Amino acid sequence: MRPIRLFALGLIAFIAFRTVVHNTFRKLVTGAATASERRSACIVMAGNTTRDEEGATYIVGQIRNDCDQTINDVTISFQLDPGPESRFNTSGAYAIAYSRDVRPGETRPFKTVVPIGRKTTYHFSKIRAY
Repeated sequence: MRPIRLFALGLIAFIAFRTVVHNTFRKLVTGAATASERRSACIVMAGNTTRDEEGATYIVGQIRNDCDQTINDVTISFQLDPGPESRFNTSGAYAIAYSRDVRPGETRPFKTVVPIGRKTTYHFSKIRAY
C-alpha cells in the first residue's frame, strides 16, 4: 500500500509543478510578444526607394524610432512583385533589411541585405522590432 501512496503523491506533485511552470512560461511568452508588437508600432518608415550600387539595385530608406526606449533589433520587410520581364518567379519573395540599437527619436538609414532586380517592383510589407 505504501508504494501506491508514494506514487500518487509523486504524481500529484509532478502535475502541480508542471502547471506552475506552464503558466509562468505562458505569461513570459505572452509578455514578450506583446512588448514586441508595441515596439514594432513605434518604428516608423520614413521613406524608401531604390539605389544602384556597383551594378546592383538595393532598396534603401530610413526608419525612425518614436518609442521612448532603444530598440535592439529591427527587421524591415519588402514583398517583391513578379515583373513581366522577370526571369524568376518572385511571387512570395521578400527583401529584408536590418538595423540595430536604434535610439529614441533617432532616424536611421537602411539597405536591403541582398540586391533586387533593376526592374523589380516591390511594396513595403512590415517592420518587426525586438
